[in-house]
Amino acid sequence: MIRYDAGGAASERRVERFDAGGKRVEWEEFNRDGTRAAQQVFDPVLGRARVLAGRMRWTEEVDAHGNWTRRGYRVVPDDGGTPRPLWEQVREITYW
Repeated sequence: MIRYDAGGAASERRVERFDAGGKRVEWEEFNRDGTRAAQQVFDPVLGRARVLAGRMRWTEEVDAHGNWTRRGYRVVPDDGGTPRPLWEQVREITYW
């Protein structure tokens, strides 16, 4: 995806990756000069925005019925380190 400014010039580029099922699992944003754009996200623990360096990765776990039980975003560091959780949602489903 490419975003354009009011003058029609490309201002930002987003590269998205999808899994075999068509779900978006990663994305990166780049500045007009091709450098990776900083990701700013709100951190509820800190109560303010923080800047992340790396790719965003979507993770999802499903139960035997195909319903998600855990999902969220992780940041994959540029240095190849361990992905860090950014946001996570968990739910418990009881089947009758």
